[in-house]
Amino acid sequence: MRWCSSILLSIALAAGAGCGPAGERELRAGLRELRRGREVGALTRFERALARRPAGPSAAAAWNGIGVAAARLGQAERAAEAFLESQRLDPDAPGPVLNLGVLLLREGDPVAAAPLLARAAMMAPEDPAALEHLGVLHLSGGRPEVARALWRRALDREPGSPRILTALGLAELRIGGPEAALPRFRAALEQDSGYAPALYNLFVLLDRELGHPAEAQAYGERFTATRVSAGRAAAVRARLRELAEDPTVPPDTPPTTPDPPEPEPEPEPEPEPEPPVAPEPDPPPMSEPERLIAEARSYYAAGDAVAAVDKALRAAEAAVRAGDSAVRESALRFALEHGFDQPRAHEAWGFYALERDRTEAAREAFEQALELDASRAPAHYGLARLAIRGGEHDVALVRLRRAIEADGAFADARWDLARLYHATLRRPAEAARAYREFARRFPADPRAPRALAVARELAESAPEPPPRERPRPPAPPEDLRRPAWRPASPADPEASRRAFALGAQHQERRDYERAVYFYQRAFELDPSAVRALYNLATAHHERGRLDEAMAVYYEALDRAPGHAAARYNLAVLHHARGDSDRALAHLAFLTRTSPEYAPAWHLAGTIHSGRPGGQAEAREAFMRFLERAAPDDPAARSVRRWLDQES
Repeated sequence: MRWCSSILLSIALAAGAGCGPAGERELRAGLRELRRGREVGALTRFERALARRPAGPSAAAAWNGIGVAAARLGQAERAAEAFLESQRLDPDAPGPVLNLGVLLLREGDPVAAAPLLARAAMMAPEDPAALEHLGVLHLSGGRPEVARALWRRALDREPGSPRILTALGLAELRIGGPEAALPRFRAALEQDSGYAPALYNLFVLLDRELGHPAEAQAYGERFTATRVSAGRAAAVRARLRELAEDPTVPPDTPPTTPDPPEPEPEPEPEPEPEPPVAPEPDPPPMSEPERLIAEARSYYAAGDAVAAVDKALRAAEAAVRAGDSAVRESALRFALEHGFDQPRAHEAWGFYALERDRTEAAREAFEQALELDASRAPAHYGLARLAIRGGEHDVALVRLRRAIEADGAFADARWDLARLYHATLRRPAEAARAYREFARRFPADPRAPRALAVARELAESAPEPPPRERPRPPAPPEDLRRPAWRPASPADPEASRRAFALGAQHQERRDYERAVYFYQRAFELDPSAVRALYNLATAHHERGRLDEAMAVYYEALDRAPGHAAARYNLAVLHHARGDSDRALAHLAFLTRTSPEYAPAWHLAGTIHSGRPGGQAEAREAFMRFLERAAPDDPAARSVRRWLDQES
């Protein structure tokens, strides 16, 4: 891990100021020693500079230099003390803040390192180094989605950086596998064809994961021609010899993370002294929101970003009570800027934007919160509110149910679900059940009596629901002007695979119209390509066209009845539409034919738990789910909590 040795110097230009000419020479000499890797000599030079003027304007830079040199020599305690002293002397310098965060990260204390790195990222908004280190922290902590978000922001600060593109490749490798990582590594080589980490990672992936030895050899040979560590180059050369003899031998070398940057140190001139100012009268006492914002700034300055965001959000709530919209927005902006890796900050900003009809800003905020944590109930609820406002009622149903699954005690989500069934969708049976469930779970809520009264009215007047018909096949996208299906004759499987790959690329970019086009074309070119049908259905599903999604899921099952994911998604859609019986029928088939498919048991338990007298079936399904779920499945915790409550 590299160090931020861009020591921020204030060189004296006049006699008697700063460290003096001799001190200036010592600081410059210390910088030269650091560049040459002579840490002991650098320490001597910086200590001499401090000895001449311990409290001079350049002392902070000298202490930062001592910290860098000591850290490189493995003297962690001395380095930490030096960085802290540098921060004390110059609180506005980002270098020692970043360096202390990197030191703590290297010493195995990511909890203490994270707020320092986040603070350094805010202090130097044009420098990607702190964001890159934060990405390394989250990737090593098993949070690749967060690392990816941070590295994307770092790439905005340094577009085209092969170092950051390679780091993004490692995040994509954890999230989507080798195929998702390859484009990032290749993009890094487009910027620097000799960038060793990207060459090395491509060699490892193509050789070990994807089984393309010829292409792997080409990257391996380019890697060994770069200036890299002797040990890694020797391992790659040995592997290349093995490939020449037997291409099936797997390598034992993992991908590597590129080091964050190490900017060259540059001295800076001493600023002109500012003229004295007249004393000002004592400021008036602060309001509660202003006091909380001041406390948030203090916590952030001390390196506690979590507490700082908590204070800022409390300040926003206090500003609402005080009717001060300007202070509220200021507090929310502070939370967003200083808690960019905290989902609750994005959620708070999303609801604020929603109140002001800034729908795109609200959508981006809620989606960013879900990118950081996919189980956030408030973010799902916020997207449901947006969907209701836009008339996308099927999408709203799915989002409200996801919010309730993530947090069963989310009263507003359950109330809005009942209102959606009642006032918008005109489905009295489902509305009555939702109102009764709301009153049962939240008897102290002021809305509970009204919920019971409406449930009774609906139960007395609800007509028999009409029979549900299977949805029709999807209509073609209007802008592409194509029929729903136009089978090719003869079939062309290779062209179908190319069309499928293009559809997947567009779906990843959320360009659903083009994704639909290419998936349709892939199926037309090869009617046996059930995966094209399935992905076509998911594209409709993701953009909220649920009738089309259901029709294509059914067509996929006609051709492949054992397709577990398609049947599960159909069950999800039927359940979202209030047709729990149809959903349970699909799940019963799925649990018989694919009993190890854990999500089916979880959904079955969820449906039974909301039905009168369904507790025994829910318990059985949830027990089966826990037997099959992965140890880190996020749904397992809520299931165990439900089982404990119902026991």
